[in-house]
Amino acid sequence: MFGAFKNVSFKLHKGEVLGLCGVEGSGKEDVCAVISGYIASTSGVLKLNGKPVVFSSPYDARKAGILSVPKDRRDEAIIGILSISENISVSNYATLTN
Repeated sequence: MFGAFKNVSFKLHKGEVLGLCGVEGSGKEDVCAVISGYIASTSGVLKLNGKPVVFSSPYDARKAGILSVPKDRRDEAIIGILSISENISVSNYATLTN
């Protein structure tokens, strides 16, 4: 249920990784979806390096260094016919081919 969370705030420093956990339906997936560009925020501000940002897609968030690991990785995050190395490389394809 998108939009079901309020007053979410955290601050990360360079090199830190944020992990969110909770029971099914607690809102963690929704928060991650907004942060990683899968859905648009309806209010509030996401700041990166102190500046407001809006990600219109997961690609935009990934370019800014924000990644999300989906809960159903088998169906949403891997290409089954590729090796682990190839799957990792897919998200950096543009960088690797330039």
